[in-house]
Amino acid sequence: FQFQKNKGQLPSSVVSKVKVADGAIFIEKGKFSYSFYNGKQLQEKHDLIRNKNWIDAHSFSATFLNSLESSEIKLSEKSDYFENFYTSKMQVEDVHFYKELEQKNIYPGIDLKMYFYENNLKYDLIIHPNANERKIRIKYTGQDNIFLRNENLIIETSVNTVTELAPFAYQIINDSIFPIKCKFKLKNNILSFDFPNS
Repeated sequence: FQFQKNKGQLPSSVVSKVKVADGAIFIEKGKFSYSFYNGKQLQEKHDLIRNKNWIDAHSFSATFLNSLESSEIKLSEKSDYFENFYTSKMQVEDVHFYKELEQKNIYPGIDLKMYFYENNLKYDLIIHPNANERKIRIKYTGQDNIFLRNENLIIETSVNTVTELAPFAYQIINDSIFPIKCKFKLKNNILSFDFPNS
């Protein structure tokens, strides 16, 4: 159970927060905001061997360009576990975590599904019949560098490197899975998907 529901403990535009190694991802409608910190510096501070009172951090975002404002986000499979948040300005209780997040119609006929598999955050873009996969365009901003290497997407920041593995695409026909050739395309920090055989 990884997806924390926003009940007022986070900015209002955020639907859910996900903890990842040395950081977190804040999920909004049609946008991911990544926030990372220097894990080594934090450990040194925790172990009382770092004298400085700050640690390096870096954030960047991935925005689904021209995504539908009317799309709906649904969290599913709620945890029994919950957390409470108290500050001088707020009191938020019973914040549960969920196994999956789905954004229906992020583009017409295209759904986004997020989940964890083998401790790695994954997302699926489910393209329904007659939907236009060319509408999917994701703009990255705030990173130090972004490029494709061995068909994977590499995003470099001042504190870490994030790798998105090459896409795996398939079609389901009569309950059978048929792989489809698909690869990332990157131009002007905008990521799209190329289906050379379709």
